[in-house]
Amino acid sequence: MSESENLQISRQIWDAWNAHDPAGYLKFLDANYVIESGTIPQPIRGLEAARGFMQMYVETFPTATLASIR
Repeated sequence: MSESENLQISRQIWDAWNAHDPAGYLKFLDANYVIESGTIPQPIRGLEAARGFMQMYVETFPTATLASIR
């Protein structure tokens, strides 16, 4: 995959997160997705957990957006 293709996918992921669009975000994640964060007590594993994490985050910080790669 080229650098420009990677950047395009990264932008789509960030845009989906900033639009609070779980379906748009999750379509880029693998079923075995795992993320760790210092803000949660245990790793997030799988798509439904990722959906729940995103929903919790945007409900807690409804006006926050992620800085996009441009």
